[in-house]
Amino acid sequence: ARDITNERLLYLEQRKHDIEMHRISDEANKYESQLQYLLEKSGMYVWRINLEDKVIQLSRSLRKVDISFSHEDYINGMDPNERENANNNLFQIMMKGKEFNAIHRFNRTPVNPKPSWHALSGIPVYDNKGKLTSYFGIARDITELVSIQQKLKEETTRAEDSGRLKSVFLANMTHEIRTPLN
Repeated sequence: ARDITNERLLYLEQRKHDIEMHRISDEANKYESQLQYLLEKSGMYVWRINLEDKVIQLSRSLRKVDISFSHEDYINGMDPNERENANNNLFQIMMKGKEFNAIHRFNRTPVNPKPSWHALSGIPVYDNKGKLTSYFGIARDITELVSIQQKLKEETTRAEDSGRLKSVFLANMTHEIRTPLN
């Protein structure tokens, strides 16, 4: 006869941990699928840049990289009018380890070969020694939003011009009616 109470307790404890790990894994998979759905439907990507090799990675989930390209390709895809300024400002912010939000116009991107606008936000990532190693954030295509804002601005200008023309017309008509009556 041998006492296997400790072995049995270890087995039961291990089984309890396995069940808990399976539950946590299922929750993580559910969370990841929901995150992937939201990113796809909203047109957003999770991005990451390693500051040593300056490689940018885009992903719709946090598990795999969908698109990878160099920082140089990113900058070269920008509209020439804002390329140098944006490159200097972003790099200075990143080297200081600050959180940032930016909007850039691109002639082409690895995701979209057509001209587009993108909103970027990012936070610094540090290693366990406190050294800044990379940045992580969200990139969103806001081309449609910028287009709508431009149309709204044009319509506002048109409405203001129409209001001015109406005022001038009424002033002229008032003058033309008053003059013969006087």
